[in-house]
Amino acid sequence: MADEALAQAGLHFDELNKIRVLEPEVHQQTTELKEECKDFVESKHSCEVRITSSYQSITDREACGYKKIQRLCEMLVCKLGSVSNISPSYSIPM
Repeated sequence: MADEALAQAGLHFDELNKIRVLEPEVHQQTTELKEECKDFVESKHSCEVRITSSYQSITDREACGYKKIQRLCEMLVCKLGSVSNISPSYSIPM
């Protein structure tokens, strides 16, 4: 009877016999929503981490590729410079 009187007043007991203002169903829905939101935020964070690491690895590979191209170009310039120093009067016959 006391439970009914408290329920009519908008007060409820939880599983620990504490007085709650929310109905047990509403409290349960709120708890479930809180857990779903937590899971969503964690999955969003892990997705952001994966995207960031993927982007970083792609840019690292591109930078490495550009460095290789730069070294090859420098080697070719050096080779061409040495060839022109060896035979400065080299001309193509027509």
